[in-house]
Formats: sequence, C-alpha cells, structure tokens
Amino acid sequence: MESESKHQLYQFLEQEASVRYFAEADFSLRKGRHLQDEEPDKRTFRYVDDYFDDLYNYYTNLFGVYLRKDFNDTDAYIYLEFPEENKGKFRYERSWEIKDKYLVFGILLINLYYEKYFEKKEIKWEEIEHIISEGEKKQLWQKLLFTEARPSQTPSEWQNVRRIIKNALDDFEELGWIKWIDKDEIIFEILPSIDRLNKLYKNEIELIALNSKTNSN
Repeated sequence: MESESKHQLYQFLEQEASVRYFAEADFSLRKGRHLQDEEPDKRTFRYVDDYFDDLYNYYTNLFGVYLRKDFNDTDAYIYLEFPEENKGKFRYERSWEIKDKYLVFGILLINLYYEKYFEKKEIKWEEIEHIISEGEKKQLWQKLLFTEARPSQTPSEWQNVRRIIKNALDDFEELGWIKWIDKDEIIFEILPSIDRLNKLYKNEIELIALNSKTNSN
C-alpha cells in the first residue's frame, strides 16, 4: 500500500511534459537558478508552474528543500529554498552566499531596476560607469567599489571594477537574475527575479541606504 501511494504521489513524473522538461528544470533549480517566463527558461518555467504542487511535494518529501513561487509586481519567478543550516539532502556543495563586492553591485542593479519601472531594463556598461563616476550617489558607490571616493580613478582601478562587475554578472546570470545581451561589451537585461536578491539581503540593503543618507547630510 505504501509503495502504491508513493507511486501515485510521483506519478506526474511519468507524464509526457515531465519526460521532456523535468531533467532540465531539476538541474536548473538545484543549482540555484530562478526560473521565470523569459527565455531561455520559458518552457521549464511553464512546466514547473503547471506541476507546482506535485514538484513541491517531490522536493520537500525526498530532499527536505522547498519549491517557492514569488512575484515582482505581476512577474512570477520560481526557485528552490534551501534550509539555512544545510543544503537539504543534495550531495554536492555550492556556495549560496554572494561575495560582498558582488552584493554591492547587486544593490546597484536593484536600484536601476526600479528606476526603470516603465522602461526596458536593458543596461550598458557606460550607464554603470556614469553612475559610479558622476551619479547622485557616486561617493557611496566609489567608496564601496574603490574603497574611497576620489575625483578620478586610474585605468587599472576601473579595469579591476569592470572585472568584478563582469564576474558578478556571470553569477547573476547563472541564478537567473540577469540575461546577457552582449557579454564582451557588458550589455545585459535585468530580470524581475532580481527581487529575490532584494529579499535575501534586505538588512544589508537597508544599512547601505542608511549610510547613503548619512553621507549625503
């Protein structure tokens, strides 16, 4: 009887949609990707969304992790939430914490996303460079990225920051928070799931915002 009930519980895996999309969706979710109704995840997102309850039970019962669906305004994104103390029963290690300088840049992306509320969220390197060197909060961003605010920075300092930002964007792309348009020129689109970063690091973001107000007074 127990084996029959388990078979019924996971019978969805025998469906044609699962045969086509489960493996890809499972791999993406396990590595921390946030799936949304955007390419290249459109098909896997719709599959997970259609079988959400079945997949929720699958991950919770077998692995001790939780399938979550959140919204950024009307845009949905789906991801696996791992217990804070461990990674559930998955047998591989992965760092879920973002490096400090990556987090700083992530906060900048969150600001850009909401500033462009009614616009396409496409960002070019020149826009980032302008914000850091000439923007309203330039002293804050320079202090965080260059360790101190100065009228100008050396080419090597800019090269280092560009490298950090590109590496951060690679990580964010893996997590499904941005989509590359031109990697060499650093042109990308910020995706709605960047909201997840906002929720994960709410306290840190509020602290930086507080420091920003203090520095401007």
